[in-house]
Amino acid sequence: MPGLLDLPTEITLLVMNFAKWQRHKPDYESIKAWSLTCRVLTPCAQSVLFSHVILRNISTMRALQHVVGNPSKTARYLRDRVRILEVFTKEELGARSIHLHDVAQLIPRLPNLRHLALDLDRFYTFTPVSLPLIRHASENLTAITVKPSCGWTLLQLLERLPNLRHIHYVDQFPNSSSFLNHRISCPIAFTQITYTSLSKYGFKPLVWLTSHPHLKLDLLELGSAVPDPLVFNLIMSNIGSHLQRLHIYNMTPACVPFLGQCTVLEELVIGGLNWSCLFAGDLIPVSCRRISIFADNIFYLDYVFPVIFQALHSLSSLNTLTFVGEDKSAPPFMSDAVERDWIRQCRSLGIELSFLHVPGHDDMLHSCKPDEHGVPSSMIRPNHETALARVVFVSAIRILTPLC
Repeated sequence: MPGLLDLPTEITLLVMNFAKWQRHKPDYESIKAWSLTCRVLTPCAQSVLFSHVILRNISTMRALQHVVGNPSKTARYLRDRVRILEVFTKEELGARSIHLHDVAQLIPRLPNLRHLALDLDRFYTFTPVSLPLIRHASENLTAITVKPSCGWTLLQLLERLPNLRHIHYVDQFPNSSSFLNHRISCPIAFTQITYTSLSKYGFKPLVWLTSHPHLKLDLLELGSAVPDPLVFNLIMSNIGSHLQRLHIYNMTPACVPFLGQCTVLEELVIGGLNWSCLFAGDLIPVSCRRISIFADNIFYLDYVFPVIFQALHSLSSLNTLTFVGEDKSAPPFMSDAVERDWIRQCRSLGIELSFLHVPGHDDMLHSCKPDEHGVPSSMIRPNHETALARVVFVSAIRILTPLC
C-alpha cells in the first residue's frame, strides 16, 4: 500500500487543507505538527500554514513584518506563500491593537496576496497617509472581506483596488451608512458579492453596491438574515438580468416570486425554506442548471417528492439537483428502494439526483459566529461549494483506499 510520501504534491496539499479545516476553523496545531514530521512534508505543510495568516494583535503583526522585511531565502519563500491575510482590530487592546497604517504598509509587500479580510472595531478607517500605499497592492488581490462599523473603509478599498472581483461585506451596524450618498469614482470591476447582515433591515450597503449602472454581477451570496421582500425585489431588479449564481442560506417564502427576475440564472443554492414551496408554480428560472437545497435534516421526502418531480418537468435546463443535510441519521426516504427509484426517474429527465450529509454545514456559511471567548476564529469560512467538495473528496478517498 503506497504511503503518504508517495502521493503527488497536489494530493498532499489537498489532504492538508482539508485537515486544516476539519473543525470548520483553522487547525494550525495539526499542520504545525505535520511540518515537523520529515523534510518531504515540511514544504507542503509550510505552504498550508502560511497561505492563510491571521493577525490579532500588534505582536503578530510585528512578527509578519519581520518575515516580510527579511532578505533571506527562507523569508522570501514564506512571504510568497501568503494568499489570505486576516486582521482583527480591537479597541480594548489599546497599544497592542493593530493599526490600519501597518496593514497598508504590509499589503504591497505580499506579492501573491489574493484575499484581504478586515474585522474593524469601532470607527477604524485608513488615514490619508495610508491610502496611497494601498494602490501598490499586488494585482493578485482580487477578494476582500470587510466587517466594519463604518462603511467608509469599504469605500476606501473599492476606490484604490480596481482589480477586486469578490466582495464579502459583513454589516455589523446597519445605521452606519453615511457613505451611501457617495458615488464610487473608479470603474466597477467586481463580479461576486457575499453579504452578511445581522438583521433584515441592514441591507442598505448591499442596495448601494448593486445600484451601480455598470455592475455586471455573476454571484450573489446572502448569509444570515434575508432582506424584506421589497428590498429583495429592488436588488433583483438591479442585477437579475445578468446574475448567474445565487446563494441564499435563509430564504423566506415572500422572496421566492422575485427569483423570476433572474433570467440567466444557472446555479441556485437555497436554504431555510419549505421545499414544496420552492417548487410550487413556475418560480424557478428555466435557465437554472444546478439546484442545491439544504436543511438541518433531510427528512422523509416520500410525500413531497412527487410534487417536486412534477415541477422538474418544466425545468428543461436542469441537470443537477442536490439535497444537503447535517443529520446523517435522517435518511431522505423511508427505504433505499424508493430512493433508487426516484434517482432512476430523475435520470430519465436528464437530472442527476443526489443526497449529501455535511456536518456543521450551517457554521460554514459565512455566519462569522464567535467562539467561546467571543472572538470569531476566522472571518473566512468554507462556503457551500467547498463543503460539497470536501464530501466528494473524502468519499473518493474511502473508495480508493481498499484498492491501494
